Amino acid sequence: MKIDGIEVVDARKPLSLKIGKKDIGRGSVKNPYVCAAARAIMRQVPNATQAKVHMSKIYIKTGKKWTRYQAPASLRTEIVSFDRGGAFEAGEYLLAPVPSAQRYTPEKAGHYREWLAKTDNGSKLLRPKTKKRRAAHKVAGIREHAMSGCTQTPLGG
Repeated sequence: MKIDGIEVVDARKPLSLKIGKKDIGRGSVKNPYVCAAARAIMRQVPNATQAKVHMSKIYIKTGKKWTRYQAPASLRTEIVSFDRGGAFEAGEYLLAPVPSAQRYTPEKAGHYREWLAKTDNGSKLLRPKTKKRRAAHKVAGIREHAMSGCTQTPLGG
């Protein structure tokens, strides 16, 4: 996977992030590059040149690579509150490595492409035709989806 032509690697160790009142005061709503968490990352992570904080994933650019972390549920809650004009609670948040099931590997990309081919390019999912799917709830009034800046699908397609 790449973001703006730069390779994305999955984090292998957790990262403790302390978000303070200054980060919150200078943060911008609905902007993954300059929100309170992104400002805290830029302040705390050595050699970080850019940070993108999304609802479920966090990307930190150091050198010529992006490192991807899993955002904790507590941080997601604060992001939703902040983006909707509410308060952001200062505190310490643990950014975990991406779970192994969600990690990008070329092998998974190949399996994903094969699955798409079998399901008519993903338009017809393998499920009973008699059941109607409930419409997915979309959280309104928050930042864009993390994958909008990527040049490839999550599994390299």
